[in-house]
Amino acid sequence: MSFSDPLHVICVGSFCFLQHLHTMSLNIRKSMMRNYFDSQLSNLRSEGINTGEIAPLRDKIPEVIALSSKGNISLLIVIPFAIAPFADQFPKIRLGSKKESYTFLDPALIYDQNPNLPDQPYLITDVDDGRAALNRSPDRCVQMFKLKGRSAGTVNQSLALIIKRPGTLGHHYLQCSGSRIKDVNSGRLYVPDFYVFAGRLKMKREEPDDEDPRWGTLSYRDVIV
Repeated sequence: MSFSDPLHVICVGSFCFLQHLHTMSLNIRKSMMRNYFDSQLSNLRSEGINTGEIAPLRDKIPEVIALSSKGNISLLIVIPFAIAPFADQFPKIRLGSKKESYTFLDPALIYDQNPNLPDQPYLITDVDDGRAALNRSPDRCVQMFKLKGRSAGTVNQSLALIIKRPGTLGHHYLQCSGSRIKDVNSGRLYVPDFYVFAGRLKMKREEPDDEDPRWGTLSYRDVIV
């Protein structure tokens, strides 16, 4: 086949057209994710939450696209408690009743099972909101996610989901299987949970082996700083 053959011209033209479509699709996805990033940032700031130096994360969108699965939340912005403490974030979340969130738990006793999470704003990618892990105990979730190359959501990360998608709690409650809270009297470890009572966001603790069809654990694929 010579370069002047009609078939060759058609093949080259088709290839160029497909490349053009792929580039257009990628640009559209980048634009959508940047808009989604900006909407989350707006949510956080409207709650009066200190977001710290967050603008550079917007430049990480291409990395997020490579880590996204169909049906999952592409990205969530997480503001570590080192920047905006639990006591500053949690009470500001008001659901349908507009009542201030409440917990009897001492946030100082809560810790993450992964000690290497960033102490600066970061993104978690390819987020499942817990629907894939309903009726599974926190301990079982941690093991299941590990086999899939994923991680269980912490208190901090679950709050990020609630701030962006409060409607999640209308479908199921969130067990923060990536975190633990220690009982000061017995020394036993429990799992912090978020739930809704009388239109108010609340927090309690549960046994790591408890299973309930109303509860699920957020999971994600990666952390981007």
